[in-house]
Amino acid sequence: MKALVIDDHPVVLQGCLDLLRLVAVDPVFLASDLTEGVNLYRRHKPDLIILDLSLGSDTLSGLNFLQWLRVHDSTAAVIVLTMHTEPGIARRAIEGGASAFVCKDGNCDDLLTAIRKVKAGEIYVSPELAIGMAFDRDQFDVFGDLTLRELDTLKLIGSGGRYEAIAEQLHVSYKTVVNIVSSLKRKLGAGSLGELTRVAITGHPGVAQVPEKKAS
Repeated sequence: MKALVIDDHPVVLQGCLDLLRLVAVDPVFLASDLTEGVNLYRRHKPDLIILDLSLGSDTLSGLNFLQWLRVHDSTAAVIVLTMHTEPGIARRAIEGGASAFVCKDGNCDDLLTAIRKVKAGEIYVSPELAIGMAFDRDQFDVFGDLTLRELDTLKLIGSGGRYEAIAEQLHVSYKTVVNIVSSLKRKLGAGSLGELTRVAITGHPGVAQVPEKKAS
């Protein structure tokens, strides 16, 4: 698996390089601005991109790059790594096709978890943001056909809950959770747990699909 890191802070570039090597991602290309990032992307077609949202004077220039990338490549996985902690910005990134959203003020384990999740084809959002992004079940009419139990399960999925933890929190069996998730996938048109997670985070179905994994 090839990776590209785009960030204007040398310390962040080195830190990402070290973490990617820990999970056997190689080669890794480093870019300190979007121009260099686009050139390296075109030259090497990486499978994974770690992207800062704020590069140079443009506060959300990374979102523009993400939009450009999705026009040219629907498969490369993108981890957004940023100082922005607003749930609305995180939601825009996920809706735009990012596979993960990680806050820079978190610890290295957070980014490491994101890398591992994305390599496995999953969606990841920093825990402190996931709860704020998980939809309010009274806010979205599109979920009107869901039962209260399904709504609660979808919210927990959006905040990163595993089946075992969801079962414990809802006081149901593991098998019941599996059945609820199957029902949610059917009702919301999600083909995988990753797509269902994206629906839970963004608050509506029909958003960008989870990028398919490339062969490493």
